[in-house]
Amino acid sequence: PFDAVFNRFPQAGVEDVGNRLIKSEISEDALVNEILTGWKGVTDTDGSELVFSETARDRLMEVFPVRACVITAWLDSLKVGRAKN
Repeated sequence: PFDAVFNRFPQAGVEDVGNRLIKSEISEDALVNEILTGWKGVTDTDGSELVFSETARDRLMEVFPVRACVITAWLDSLKVGRAKN
């Protein structure tokens, strides 16, 4: 497990992403590229901390089921935000 750092969209941005998801106008890869801006606790096979970069993000998303878990965590974070408001 690791901690994901997500892009903080204004409400209109969240709605835009949601609409594009519903209409299948955005791929899972493109969504992750928009929402994931960093992480803590990701390590390589030697146990060394892996610094976030676009290349590292893309490589990590190839590990099943990381991509789906990141998207689910982002969607869940939106629900938590609504519940707090």
